[in-house]
Order: sequence, then structure tokens, then C-alpha cells
Amino acid sequence: ALIVNVIASIVALAYSASWVGARSFRATLSHWRSITRPAIPLGLFALGTQVLISVDLWSLNALGDQVSEEVKGFYVAAVNIARLPSLVGHVLVGVLVPAVARAMAAGKEHAVQRSVSDSARFLAVTLLPGCALIAVEAEGFLEILFSGSYGEARDLLRLLIFAQGLFFTILVTECAILIGWGSPVWRER
Repeated sequence: ALIVNVIASIVALAYSASWVGARSFRATLSHWRSITRPAIPLGLFALGTQVLISVDLWSLNALGDQVSEEVKGFYVAAVNIARLPSLVGHVLVGVLVPAVARAMAAGKEHAVQRSVSDSARFLAVTLLPGCALIAVEAEGFLEILFSGSYGEARDLLRLLIFAQGLFFTILVTECAILIGWGSPVWRER
């Protein structure tokens, strides 16, 4: 996977360089400000979400022998299933940030409102029923994806599917809207 990622990145960079010219990749101080203004909040957002999604596992590990290995395994299994809906949020981030930024730059606030309502409707139609299904069938999901002994983690999964699956995905989606909303302001300054 690492090799494929490296090769894909090289191919994408070569294609981009052939399309816009290799000289456009040369960093100059004149571009520094236009790059860092949006990059700092985006970087803080990425750092915050990565810390937020990992702090539970760090805490579990920090407890050491106070928590049995079996319980740690149950938690890790449950949290891995609970994080699956967050893929929807990552897709929405890639769509919403440029869509909202473009609409704001064009002064089309109705398009921003439509993006917000469409994303909320999409989450309500897909994410909420999906999380509810996983909560109802938690034991079955754990047994199918891991093994029969992991079915005991069903109560953990029922809690985590809403905490990490539903609410974390909504948080990431709303942050994408706010990031896109702020983008035109950075360009005007």
C-alpha cells in the first residue's frame, strides 16, 4: 500500500507539472502568505480531528494493566466498526470545502445554504439509518467482522457508533462548511 501511495503521488505530481508547468511548483516568498493563511487553520483542523479520534485509544493504553487485554480488544474492534461512517464525512469534506468557498467567492449565499441543507439531508438519509442499523445489529457486525467472541463488545459498539460514527461525522462535515466559508475572506485580505 505504501509503494502504491508513493507511485500514485509521483504520477499525480508529474501529471500536474505537465499540465501547469514545473515552474509553478517553485515556492517563492510572495506566495508564502497566500499559502499559510488557509493552511494554518486547515492544519489545526486536521491535527485536532486526528487527536480527537485517537485520544480514546491512547487513554486505554495509558491505563495499562488496569484494563484487561480482552476488554482492550473488544474496544478496538468496536471502535474500528464505529469509525466506518466517518468515511462519509471525509468524502463530504472534499466536496463541501471547494463548493462552499466557490459559492462564497461568487457571492452566492443561496448556494452555500443549499450546500448546508443538502449535506444535512444526505447525512440524515444515509448516516443516521446506517448508524441505527449497526447499533441494532451490533453483535452480528462484530461476530461477522471479527469472531463470535467479539459479540460481547456489542454495548461498546452501540455507544461508539453514535459518538464516533454519527456525531464525529457531523462535526467533520460542519467544520468543512466553516472552512469553505472562510476561504474567500483569506483571499480578499
